[in-house]
Amino acid sequence: KALPFENQFFDCAVAHLTTPHQGDVVSVFKELGRVLTSDGLGLVVDFHPFGLYAKSGTPRLRSVQATIKGLEDYYKMCRVANLTIVDIHEGFVDDTLRNQFVSHGEVETFREIKGTPLILFLKIKRIRQ
Repeated sequence: KALPFENQFFDCAVAHLTTPHQGDVVSVFKELGRVLTSDGLGLVVDFHPFGLYAKSGTPRLRSVQATIKGLEDYYKMCRVANLTIVDIHEGFVDDTLRNQFVSHGEVETFREIKGTPLILFLKIKRIRQ
């Protein structure tokens, strides 16, 4: 949230947010906007807001206090931080992850979450001022 670099220091930056554990995510986006050069690019990696972990119940990873409820929240935070989203990629739980679930209970969990969104990749750009 307070990177020790001058304004417009980086041409490219990567942020792995894990927003369920972050407090003020807006300040993170503002800091990205501050350290990126004019036309600088960034990659934001986060848990997908529509994934199963965003729902209530036992297999929930996202805390109830999470501030990001949908993709539109990322757009709003970017606007505040003088950034724009230029591309979005989503990663889903699919058969390529099947071998990560070994025990009987894990296999049941895999069957429950298969097909749900897991990761969100946002390519962002600093807006020229």
